[in-house]
Amino acid sequence: MVLVNFRTSRCAPCRAPMSSLDRLRRQVDGRPFRDVAVNLDQRRADIEAFFGSLTVKPTFEALPDRDERTPRSGPVHGLPTTLVIDPDGRASHASHRARRQDGAEVRDLVDALRQPAQPDRT
Repeated sequence: MVLVNFRTSRCAPCRAPMSSLDRLRRQVDGRPFRDVAVNLDQRRADIEAFFGSLTVKPTFEALPDRDERTPRSGPVHGLPTTLVIDPDGRASHASHRARRQDGAEVRDLVDALRQPAQPDRT
């Protein structure tokens, strides 16, 4: 399972989920889960400056998307957008606003998606 946060350094609301994404990572540590930030910034220096300005330094990977191709290829309809990709590679949850990502709703979703699928007995 992968949680992907699409953001940019130029987006003020994109700052809000950063510390909660890091807290979520620590809450699910040791379980099959990965979180990644995809940065739609033109310059690596902008990404580094953004992460360097945060009070809590994130432990997740930040990947650049300089051509901004990723949002055009999926369900990204504004920034920040957070997607949860299930074990089958499907986007099973999307949040299209700045919000905490370590709350019970997201944590319960992550836990539910990590459970093995139950066989259909019908």
